[in-house]
Amino acid sequence: MKAQPGTGSCALPGAVERPAAAAGRGGRQGALAVGAGPEEPAEAEVYVGRQPIVDARSVLYAYELLYRDGQAAVARFTDGAAATYHVVTRALLDVGFDQLVGDAVAFINANADFLAAGGYRLLPPGQTVVEILEDTEVTDEVARGAAEAVSMGYRLALDDYSGPSSHDRLGPLAAFVKVDVLLTGPERLAEVVAHARAMAPRAKLLAEKVETEQDVRRCQALGFELFQGYFVGRPEQHAGRQVPASTLASLRLVAELQRPDLDVADLEETIGSDPVLSYRLLRMVNSAASSLRRGVTSVREAIVMTGLEGVRHLASVLVLTTASSSPSYLVDELVVRARMCQTMAEALRLPVADVSTAFTVGLFSGLDILLGVPMAQVLADLPLSGRVRAALLERSGPLGALVSSAVSYQRAELGEMGGLASLGDWREAFREAVAWSGRLRSGAPGLG
Repeated sequence: MKAQPGTGSCALPGAVERPAAAAGRGGRQGALAVGAGPEEPAEAEVYVGRQPIVDARSVLYAYELLYRDGQAAVARFTDGAAATYHVVTRALLDVGFDQLVGDAVAFINANADFLAAGGYRLLPPGQTVVEILEDTEVTDEVARGAAEAVSMGYRLALDDYSGPSSHDRLGPLAAFVKVDVLLTGPERLAEVVAHARAMAPRAKLLAEKVETEQDVRRCQALGFELFQGYFVGRPEQHAGRQVPASTLASLRLVAELQRPDLDVADLEETIGSDPVLSYRLLRMVNSAASSLRRGVTSVREAIVMTGLEGVRHLASVLVLTTASSSPSYLVDELVVRARMCQTMAEALRLPVADVSTAFTVGLFSGLDILLGVPMAQVLADLPLSGRVRAALLERSGPLGALVSSAVSYQRAELGEMGGLASLGDWREAFREAVAWSGRLRSGAPGLG
């Protein structure tokens, strides 16, 4: 079950879709097979997000789907079953499970009530991991529910394992054991790993709260295969490292594409100067507009079909994905952030100059992560305005506040989001951005 994208005349990734008002979204009429579920908190108070889980090569393996009470800015509601129920229904109806997760696996939290209700059955068995929360007492009923889920093809994860407990009963069924590295501490980590291996000999070990490169190395040495946390997939920065000339040339092209005075002729000439970019752009536009009788054969036609801003943004994303050798999911997170910034800049009615630049600020906000070079060094040779530089280096000005809020949303740091807009507005911007990014991937080989 998948939320449909906007209803524009042509569903091209470049067409801006404004977030729908919460009360006016369609497609939420009951097609659910597991009852109506608990009453949900007010729309403006709800956070829905995701956190990547990667393997030792920084290849995306899964997303943990997150649901938070925005007012309290806490990880879960008091009623854990209600929280997970809303993760599932929103993943299916608001965003679309395939858009939110793609080909990756989804980890969903489950307590005893959610497991007994079988709410996980709304999600595809081969792509879903049911994560038994650490504060769930494993009773006979919970053990039966877990065994039933596994018999249906779902995999089981044990959350925040810290040593012998009632969770050990589920060891033979577990496909994953998650260990909170930060909470456990380096002194007890080896001991907890030994318990986990004895308790669940066939399970993969997943390190949570991985904050530093040292954490990653320590966990790899102990046999952890999967990683989740702030540091995941982010290369260590080195001030002496140089940005390759080819990458710098690509970034300059992106900066040129964002000039506010760029007209159709300038855009056509700029894109046309890069044959590979022209080819990939036309291929993507033709893929998205496959219902047309005649193919799009020129950059100018693409601009006419998709719009000046649409082509500008699509070309920028294509250039960035080509220039970066970082894991594709990191680029995808930046694309989602860029789209969120663009959507919110329009919704907040920022000055025209800021609206046209918001996408670039979001896209460039993680260049230091992608390239492993401090941001000041990355920006030193790029023709960017002082306003953009201030936003990226100091998070100052309207654009700085915008990208800071977007970053905080993606990291689920709700207390750091500021008061630019309601949590509901940001959630809708996130929903649309994930869908837009998904359409971008499907229409542009190499973006996935």
